[in-house]
Amino acid sequence: ATWLVAALLVAGVAASLGGPFEDDYTLPGTGSQRATDLLTEHFPAMSGADARVVAHSDTGPVDVEAASIAVDRLQELPHVSDVTPPAVSADGRTTLISVRYDVPVTDLDADSVELLESAGEPLRAAGHQVELGGQVVERITAPDGRAELIGVGAALVILLFAFGSFVAAGLPLAIAAVGLAVGSAGVTLLAGFTD
Repeated sequence: ATWLVAALLVAGVAASLGGPFEDDYTLPGTGSQRATDLLTEHFPAMSGADARVVAHSDTGPVDVEAASIAVDRLQELPHVSDVTPPAVSADGRTTLISVRYDVPVTDLDADSVELLESAGEPLRAAGHQVELGGQVVERITAPDGRAELIGVGAALVILLFAFGSFVAAGLPLAIAAVGLAVGSAGVTLLAGFTD
């Protein structure tokens, strides 16, 4: 009961005083930040986010003309600084196109993934399977939560075998859920006062 009251209290305070989350990957004074600053200064085209477009054909070689059109479309996307020529596998059935951006991944949004999808449309029209990867896609594409639900379900089954009752098995999971709620609300509350 005390934990539930604490969760509700922290959630209420966080709702009124909490701030929005902001992704900022700068950390002055660290080695990784110095490396990023050097890239930005000397190689700006290589200092931003990256993405990959992979096309595969089960029936034969990847259509070279479709890949060329996709490269042209990718080069026209906002903030794209470089697109590599398609790297083709030895059997010619798979091709990889790497895309570099001139801004960090935190400056890109879900529209960036949609634009990548539309740029790969000539490859799909040619009958190829097209998949996306890289920082842009990984950051924007949110997990659907199925893995977490499976994990909680598996934990409940294991705890049920270990403790022999639903109450005893559910208690650790309930405590974890309340702790997660308090922690998440606490982070939201801190976001109201810090970067």
